[in-house]
Amino acid sequence: MKEYGESMNNPNLVLNAAWKLEDWKSVKNAFNLSSVVALAEIQLPDIQLMLYQIYAAIHEGRTKDVEKLNRQANQFILSTWQSLPSPLLSCSNKHVELLSMFQNIIELEESVKIMKDITMQTKKVLNPLANNAAFNFSLETIMSTWRNRLPNEWDTPSVWIDVLIWRSHMYKFVNQTFTSINQSIKKSNSSSSSSSSSSSPLDKKMKITTPLLNLSKLHDTQWTLIKLSSIVTSNTNNELSQHLINTLMQDTNATKKMVPAYQFQKMKNEMISKMNLPSELPKMISNINAIDLTTFEKWQRAELYVMKGKILEKMGLLSDSMKSYSAALSMDNNNDSAFSKLWIEWGQFYDRQLYNATKGTYSKNEQNEHCLGSCLSNAEGAKGAKGNEGDKGDGEIKKSLIIDYASSAMSTYLHALHCDSSPQTRLMLVRVLRLLRLAEDDQEGSKILDTFSTHVQATPSWCWIIWIPQLLQSLCRKESLIIFSILYKLCHLYPSSVYYSLRCYLLEQRGLKEKKTTTNGANGAKKGKKGKKGKKKQSYEYAEELMAYLRTTHSILAHETEIILNELITTFKPGPVEELLSAVLVLQEKLFQMCPEKISFSNFPS
Repeated sequence: MKEYGESMNNPNLVLNAAWKLEDWKSVKNAFNLSSVVALAEIQLPDIQLMLYQIYAAIHEGRTKDVEKLNRQANQFILSTWQSLPSPLLSCSNKHVELLSMFQNIIELEESVKIMKDITMQTKKVLNPLANNAAFNFSLETIMSTWRNRLPNEWDTPSVWIDVLIWRSHMYKFVNQTFTSINQSIKKSNSSSSSSSSSSSPLDKKMKITTPLLNLSKLHDTQWTLIKLSSIVTSNTNNELSQHLINTLMQDTNATKKMVPAYQFQKMKNEMISKMNLPSELPKMISNINAIDLTTFEKWQRAELYVMKGKILEKMGLLSDSMKSYSAALSMDNNNDSAFSKLWIEWGQFYDRQLYNATKGTYSKNEQNEHCLGSCLSNAEGAKGAKGNEGDKGDGEIKKSLIIDYASSAMSTYLHALHCDSSPQTRLMLVRVLRLLRLAEDDQEGSKILDTFSTHVQATPSWCWIIWIPQLLQSLCRKESLIIFSILYKLCHLYPSSVYYSLRCYLLEQRGLKEKKTTTNGANGAKKGKKGKKGKKKQSYEYAEELMAYLRTTHSILAHETEIILNELITTFKPGPVEELLSAVLVLQEKLFQMCPEKISFSNFPS
């Protein structure tokens, strides 16, 4: 961006890129450009330019100029905020931008405070009577505040980059300053130890015991770069993520001392950023196999196995990928939410294979032996049972594969819900209902229905409440009996949640039944009598049975709900004038549709 800004003679781009690259010479040169000078001298200053000026002033150590610029920036941001509409009425992007600038200004003020404290400490460093406790406490407090005060997760990556890149500059400054101070302390101690014996014993002891400053508590560069890498990775900016990881790896000493939590997150970000590079996949597998997993916690080991499974999937090794997912779930994990995420990851793996199978992206040779084994055996068994119907083709094998993937995905999603009932996990139920519709294609057996009926018993009933309309719509399909049992339990435990949706569905089904009866006439009635024996129960019959049970067991609730609904219908019923107006509008639209070219709007009364 810096090179592009220089080629296009755009000082804003140059300044925005140069301070992030710590190219302060380019920043200083850009300030001398005529366009930037003119922008700085106008009555309404540019707030972004003021931020660049503060960055440069802090780098040069001009604390008085920084304080002056901070006051001006605060006043300008506040006046701009006051000129905008209230954020309670309409929160615009300008409000969000000003809030981000407020955070930048506050952190710049704290940066000045850090510089002042460091200056004071540098003056006292060779004084053995100096007390460093107050300074260390102040600095550590600011560092802790910075870690807790982060932009919102939904903010754009540019907001995160502006905040965290400046912090990394300050951490680097603190690290370099205190490294030089420690070197001075070492020189002072060494000169004190080699001094003549004529020195005072007390002075000698005080000089030798001058403490070294603990750098591990005074900077957080690793955490900042890893956090920024995670943010840009989540926004699919893999190139920037890899650049940040490479920047982190340049300091070999810091990398060797990196704590396991940082090392795990760094590896995870690196693998995600290289996931779409086929040439890097074997290297990542080798790196995972070479890791000493005993240094990580159990949930971190499980996530590494999941990442290994995704990489193997990208390489086309589906059997090995499934083994990695299985190994991840075999970890003895006491964290139910983390264990639930592992089940969801495995379910999404089956979903991806289901997508590939339904879209025809797999050829017969590319199918994995582990995944096809059960399907081929099922196909051969069906072939033997049918006798001379002929060999099954690729289409039948593919259909069996789809059923196998769908039932496996459904099983893993329901397992995840058994481990954790968080909102994110409960959203998987809508995918389960969608997979359940594939049972219509399972002509030979009922594998999907068997999987659903087996696992649904352990699913908490209250998790289905928000999906009651979808459950009611499933009463007309193959899984109606299982869905009926779920709704029956909901009617018993949560009648108020079911009543209104069930009532609407029942009225709709009654209307459809009456319409169908009127259309078919006597022939339809005879046909119904003829096929009455062994006839499958219809969806409206299930709904009638549920409503009868609900009104019997919760009669007071049903009665009061009906009173409320009747009152709402009566209150919000359109009056005679409104009904007449709607009828006129309907007739007008029909007239326009019949002969629009013959209608002249000039003939209508105004």
